[in-house]
Amino acid sequence: LLGVEPTIDSGSDLQQVLGFLMQRAPSFSLRGGTREILRGIIARGLGLR
Repeated sequence: LLGVEPTIDSGSDLQQVLGFLMQRAPSFSLRGGTREILRGIIARGLGLR
């Protein structure tokens, strides 16, 4: 899409940022957001979990 390869150690600023984001992206999507956290807290309080 951008025509550059992501890298961590060398390359342009764009390549380094892409490399950093590609390493971190899975952790952002797996953590869950506020809505999921509150849903879990409420479910535990109701004894559903």
